[in-house]
Amino acid sequence: MKTFAQKVYSKRANGFTLIEILVSMALLVFILLLGATLSNTDSRQQINETLDAFDRAIRFASSEATLKNTVVRLKLSLDKKPQQYSVEYSTDTSLRLIEFKDTSSMSIKDREAYQKKQDQISKQFSGHSQFAEIKKDLDDNIKILGMGTTRYPVFVSEFEAQLYLYPSGEKDGGLIIFASDSELAALYIYPFSEETEVKYFPMDPIDTEDAYEREMKLIDQAKGIFQEWQSE
Repeated sequence: MKTFAQKVYSKRANGFTLIEILVSMALLVFILLLGATLSNTDSRQQINETLDAFDRAIRFASSEATLKNTVVRLKLSLDKKPQQYSVEYSTDTSLRLIEFKDTSSMSIKDREAYQKKQDQISKQFSGHSQFAEIKKDLDDNIKILGMGTTRYPVFVSEFEAQLYLYPSGEKDGGLIIFASDSELAALYIYPFSEETEVKYFPMDPIDTEDAYEREMKLIDQAKGIFQEWQSE
């Protein structure tokens, strides 16, 4: 009859012992969990840095609107690769913004006329040397899913979106939603306060590897967060 030592030696002769296999598996699980934790930490840090940068840009734009006595806007270029955001001021101190209209029920002619007015307003805004540092590319791992404001109460997820700030110190209320590879974060902007607020949301399960479908599912989740904000 073999002793325990002989059995261990026999098993070792045929490969790893059971204890060694179990220890190796435990180490592997630990390394995988550690890697996931570090990845999530990096993602949270990246999204926090982006949120801080947007908060600074909004504060800067607000103070510039008052100092220059003109309308200033934060513009998001959502379709650019990488995405960009910038601060622009109006060259027309008496600029009047047009009211939001739902174009989905408009005729083609009325929609074109409305868009033309929007384009004319956009031409009244330009950058300035002081604003050069507030024209940034987003980190590759962070994406702006979209923005909605109290002036334009739809969730804009493509082309351009704008948040307007006024000489009176008031600004549009708004919600900008970002995504990292592991979570969503929403930046809440209040009309009469310098303070912003951040809320984090777990990412809904996504059962596809297709990049476009994945993005559409994320935008759908962001729209749900936006709708909740509108109803508050």
